[in-house]
Amino acid sequence: MLLIGLLVAVTGCASPARSEKMVAEVATPAPATLRERVTVTDVTSAKNSDVESDRLRQAVEMSLQKAGYLNANPAAATMLLAVALISLERGDIGVATTSRIRYSVTSRASGAPLFNEVVVEECSKYAFAAWERLQISAECSVRNNIEAFLQKILLLRVDSVVE
Repeated sequence: MLLIGLLVAVTGCASPARSEKMVAEVATPAPATLRERVTVTDVTSAKNSDVESDRLRQAVEMSLQKAGYLNANPAAATMLLAVALISLERGDIGVATTSRIRYSVTSRASGAPLFNEVVVEECSKYAFAAWERLQISAECSVRNNIEAFLQKILLLRVDSVVE
């Protein structure tokens, strides 16, 4: 009986990823030309993913805010960001997790696409309990993914942002 209890504790179900653990560490703040230009429109998550869409939205918005991209007034933002978690894949032993997230930025004024790319990032984190390992690796992979997106958006040509 004790053995069964230990097995359940070690291999239990993964909890949903926590948004605060997926917030990007911001190395480079938004350039002045992109400050407070973005609002998040649609956020979707892959079916059967440990990352719920509302938690992904919170993590993306908090990351954009920390970096200086997020406009506090969504109606005033000139750039619209849609985020879609395409997949969250685990390695063979569940230590490495790979996230594929599509980020689509469009101009509010013209509807023109400014950025449309799938970002792929991986993270390997270890924890004794399998459910904890899955949760931590998912959070880390998504955090790395958002950080990679923030680095890519730095390269966005400002002259392509139509007012």
